[in-house]
Amino acid sequence: MKCILMSCMVLDQEYVMAEVSKIIKPNMKVVCIPFASDLQWLLNGKLDEYKERHFRPFEKYGIKEKNFYIANVNDKCRLLKRKIREADIVYFSGGYMENIMYHLENKYLIRFLNMVKDSKIFIGESAGTLVLEDKYIEYHYRDYKKKDGIGIMKNLEVVVHYNPYNELHVKNLEVVNSMTKKQVVALTDSGVAIVNQLIFVFN
Repeated sequence: MKCILMSCMVLDQEYVMAEVSKIIKPNMKVVCIPFASDLQWLLNGKLDEYKERHFRPFEKYGIKEKNFYIANVNDKCRLLKRKIREADIVYFSGGYMENIMYHLENKYLIRFLNMVKDSKIFIGESAGTLVLEDKYIEYHYRDYKKKDGIGIMKNLEVVVHYNPYNELHVKNLEVVNSMTKKQVVALTDSGVAIVNQLIFVFN
């Protein structure tokens, strides 16, 4: 299992591709989980726009459009499990953590994702990064809560959209460090963490 963690979609940036191209190969299949997004927006004719924005970075690695599947909230659980089982990469795009967890629970996918995780590459963007943890820390307006994630990563706490020059962001990082015994990684909007047995971070 490998995880590629981001605050924003930067896979198509040259400084990222230099490292990530060692992991993502042209013949791979990708399942994109958009459940963090406003699903009504996607269902109301915006799926093509979403696909264009999220497939394009993978295309730079030689991945074909036919091998990039966007999960639909109306998909049957059996179909989603088959698509995930066949995929090399499971990509969680950004949005709202609660949305992702709600739909994954409704589709009975959390336990399944943990069953197949050893053979997958997981890519998280913003909210999609946080829910890969077993417990993520949600922080809004100085209100900090631990929430259940998928449980793909057990020993890492990630802070996304971190700006070291923003006083509130620095305070958030201090609070997160005080709330967990796990290693904490703060990712700027241009940052990426690659997690295998070691953690390689560049911001």
